[in-house]
Amino acid sequence: MKTKYSVNEEIIREMISDMPENKKELLGKALDRNLHLTSVRVMSFGKLRIYKEGFYLILEGTRCKFSVYARDNDGDLVFTRKPSEDKIHLLYTDNVRFSETDFEAIA
Repeated sequence: MKTKYSVNEEIIREMISDMPENKKELLGKALDRNLHLTSVRVMSFGKLRIYKEGFYLILEGTRCKFSVYARDNDGDLVFTRKPSEDKIHLLYTDNVRFSETDFEAIA
């Protein structure tokens, strides 16, 4: 995984590992779909949008996309539906490049 700031790599790893099981299942299906279309089980590109209130991770593969939002509750991630853009405050966006090994833990 490559990002501009290494702290964002830690946030992304934590988001992927701490996601609820239903979200992990959806990500697994998106990875399988990408494997079927491209012969690699990876979502190659992504964006991490850092908000004052939380984090929004967007993963993009070939013809498939996955996203997840988590609020930061004193160091614990709480996964919720992403609020409307006018209710949250964007600080910055970091682009991400992934490799297949980043998704090995997702069944």
